[in-house]
Amino acid sequence: VFISGLIGAQNIVVPEQTIPLYKILQDDEYTGDFKVPGFEMSEFISYKQYKIFLDELKRDSSERVYLIHLPYPHGSSREAQSEYLSSKKYDDFPVVGVSWEAAMNYCRWKTLKEVGFIYRLPTCAEWLSALNYTSTKGIKSDLNQDYSDWLVNSQDNTALEFADPNEG
Repeated sequence: VFISGLIGAQNIVVPEQTIPLYKILQDDEYTGDFKVPGFEMSEFISYKQYKIFLDELKRDSSERVYLIHLPYPHGSSREAQSEYLSSKKYDDFPVVGVSWEAAMNYCRWKTLKEVGFIYRLPTCAEWLSALNYTSTKGIKSDLNQDYSDWLVNSQDNTALEFADPNEG
């Protein structure tokens, strides 16, 4: 999981859009366009930001809880993981290799820290809407159609249920 594009931040405002969601997903069973309400999205969450969350977990939780929230970048060793967390040279890198549960817990923690915003992971339709908006408007973002960024919610079964807001 790549923690990016948390909903509720003040960085990129993505207006309401109509996108060919089913066509993008190569789903031949459904046709038509999909209306995605506007939302705000942050840039990627950096290791520096995530380490603040981890420090609080380490101080206020059990060791087991702390350990399951540690990022484990795909293909990296425990030594590499330790370097990501201890070296300042990775502070501006996006957090990768956390579980869906850890990403959701980060969102909950962030929401409690910053009253006035509700942070959450984007839905598939929101990822695709944000990708479409930033790419067509020439806005620099960390979204990339070659990555499965928008699958960040894939472990949440509700992400698989595309409730079409266009249907009555």
